[in-house]
Amino acid sequence: MPQAIVITRPFYDETTSYLHRWNLDVVKQAKAKSNSVADLKYKRANRKELESIVKKLKPEVIILNGHGSSDTILGQGDEVLIKAGKNEHILKNSNVFSLSCSSAKVLGPASIKAGAKSYIGYKEDFVFAYPKDYATRAEQDPLAKLFLEPTTKLATALVNGNPPEDCHEIGINAFLKNLQQVLLSNSTEEYVARFLVWDLTNQVYLHS
Repeated sequence: MPQAIVITRPFYDETTSYLHRWNLDVVKQAKAKSNSVADLKYKRANRKELESIVKKLKPEVIILNGHGSSDTILGQGDEVLIKAGKNEHILKNSNVFSLSCSSAKVLGPASIKAGAKSYIGYKEDFVFAYPKDYATRAEQDPLAKLFLEPTTKLATALVNGNPPEDCHEIGINAFLKNLQQVLLSNSTEEYVARFLVWDLTNQVYLHS
């Protein structure tokens, strides 16, 4: 089991509110498996605190939630947490899952080069759908569940100590299961299936 786990959970807009709420079960499972869990939520999801906690705990698992780009992962209020060419070295010796847009394109490979054990993320934008009326109860949203259930299963498997390559497959298989459910349903909009295919196609597992 992982000796130490670090999870970032910013919360400042609709997207981050969904990721924040859906990762609560991941945090609970992490705390059940490790006595050394740092849940960097709200204002604690900042670069200074992340770098300090990682230096102190030397976590085996790091889960990063939030907005991002090809070379960057953001924290609370769009503060840059990790940027390729700046501080990706803090991921050294860790298994990383980044639930953010496009970060596996540049930051992922840079992190592996800097010594990260593995990096699971998305090489293009991670997309998910949600209705406005679930904004304050994201964890109950059946539409968002189609997208965030697979990522939650992946993250949970990682904090449970499963090999990262297996965690990647767990996520992919969960996407495929939900895609099949959508394709067999007559009540789900066509774009939902397209979004699911997009996410599962762009999820990648990088390793040294």
